[in-house]
Amino acid sequence: DVKANGILDDATIEALKDVQKQAGVYVYGMLDFTTIKILDERFSNYLLGTGDAQYDKAVELLAQ
Repeated sequence: DVKANGILDDATIEALKDVQKQAGVYVYGMLDFTTIKILDERFSNYLLGTGDAQYDKAVELLAQ
């Protein structure tokens, strides 16, 4: 759990490392352009409901 406090503290750095590791990019805990893009894509997918295997399969079945 990371509190939104506007500070890049230890908990935030660890969360960034987790995101970087999951995405398969260099893991060093800094908020670089690559990590920002990954976070932006994940947030967009969360908001729009894309990137979800069940959602994608449902859309596929409805399109048939």
